[in-house]
Amino acid sequence: MGARQERLPNHPNGKGGLVFNWHVDYRKAVDVHVGQLDKQGVWDHGPYSIHFTAGPDVNNIGDGLGMDLPNNVKAQKWLRKFNLQGHQVASHGGWIHNYYGINASEDNGADFKQFLALNHEAVAAVLGRKATEYSAPLGNNPFWAMDWLQDYGILGYYFTGHTGMGPTTAYREGKATNRGMWAFPVSPLGEYATFEEFSRYGVSDAQITRWYAALMDFAVYNRTSRMIYAHPPGAVGYSQAIKALLQSADAYEDNSYFQWYTMTELARFMNKRAQVSWRITVDSKGMYRFDASHPSSLKDQTWLLPKRSHDYPSVVQGKANVFEDALHWIVTAEDVTDLVFVANRLSGASRE
Repeated sequence: MGARQERLPNHPNGKGGLVFNWHVDYRKAVDVHVGQLDKQGVWDHGPYSIHFTAGPDVNNIGDGLGMDLPNNVKAQKWLRKFNLQGHQVASHGGWIHNYYGINASEDNGADFKQFLALNHEAVAAVLGRKATEYSAPLGNNPFWAMDWLQDYGILGYYFTGHTGMGPTTAYREGKATNRGMWAFPVSPLGEYATFEEFSRYGVSDAQITRWYAALMDFAVYNRTSRMIYAHPPGAVGYSQAIKALLQSADAYEDNSYFQWYTMTELARFMNKRAQVSWRITVDSKGMYRFDASHPSSLKDQTWLLPKRSHDYPSVVQGKANVFEDALHWIVTAEDVTDLVFVANRLSGASRE
């Protein structure tokens, strides 16, 4: 929140938050661990991005360890419940989690595209709609898979590159790829990102709790977001850390500082934001005029004006709400296509 220039944040209403991406990889995770987290109240928060690997196997074709979503009534009920709760339910790969994650490559797309299609079709059959986000088993995202996903209609995806960043356009081999489909990089705690790793390397509940709190504070203060992810089997052993995270999120939400986001929500918003046209002009008396437009709607687009340099802004065309925090005037557009507001520049203020 400490920026010194006027800016248009890339989150709805300029509000920071977290994306919590859950990966459900195999049958036992559905049969046991998803229900254990339900008893802890985890699924009553969010919304989260919850992704399923839907095939009958995990490591190799025929091992029978997968959730077999098309024939698993219990798993189907969980998908429908999550969907009704407002979570974004989507596809985690690859049909056969480890087989796809280990073996898919740039050279065998002709053989492995079927596994992407099978997984997406299975999830869509349960939900009655296509998924709009995605996570790859073991983070394996060949270029052909990215193109297939974009053609399918995916808007956002879990990404193991650009570690620790907010949602972004992915750069691979020096080039921006699949514009309009947003990468959501993982934010790790040092070298570790999942509860399984925390357990293996002795990371305590207290350390995880401090990390979550710091990540949340960063997102709120900078009006941005970061993505964390987990698997239900690993998460059930860290109930105190998760409880502390959810309590902190509730406290921030109660004060309207924080929001849980899904990949889909942020991707849609950022695609809309990319169509915003805005400019600043200054008259001879130092009055700043902000002109903004959008082909369909400016709703939830938000401008931040530093208080150290601007007086209270006034809307002169269109509709917007004006709020404030300790450092900024906050102008949030309503459902209009054009907006004009003005703000006097304070005497002696410089635009850094």
